[in-house]
Amino acid sequence: MGLRVLSRVMLILYSAATVLQYNDPDLYFWMPVYGLAAFWSWMYWTGRRLPRPWVELFAGACIVSALYVGAALPEGTLNYRQEELSESGGLLVTAVWSLVLARRQRMARKGRAASP
Repeated sequence: MGLRVLSRVMLILYSAATVLQYNDPDLYFWMPVYGLAAFWSWMYWTGRRLPRPWVELFAGACIVSALYVGAALPEGTLNYRQEELSESGGLLVTAVWSLVLARRQRMARKGRAASP
């Protein structure tokens, strides 16, 4: 499956995740996170240039947030804090996806610049 097709799928998934956060008590955190991930997916799918430094900063913030949320888990009680575990996982998936998009776009641009 090509990355453009996968970016369409991720656009749909992140858009749905953004809408589903409407009833969440901390929607002011999650809606922008998932909304930005949907926006990066849309930009890649449509061939627009991603603002790579911002995407990488966003991914770094997601990783730091995932570690922070994950550190709040008491040792040996993964089932007890299921929400924190899923939030941490969602942040890590978002970070990885954002970095993949930024790296692939950078590689594509380098390839075009190197060809005569």
